[in-house]
Amino acid sequence: MLRLSFVIAFVLIVLAGVPAWPAPAYVLVDVEAGAVLAANDGDRLLYPASVTKLMTA
Repeated sequence: MLRLSFVIAFVLIVLAGVPAWPAPAYVLVDVEAGAVLAANDGDRLLYPASVTKLMTA
């Protein structure tokens, strides 16, 4: 029964597709398989704002 629940959940996630995020760049990676599932401008260099604020404070 638990395996059936996982299969149904997986199918629903796959059918839902990859959402369109309003981010300037993103990369969605399957860590176990090492595969890139979705990417938008993944080579773009972006600096995280929170870390920048900590380093300059």
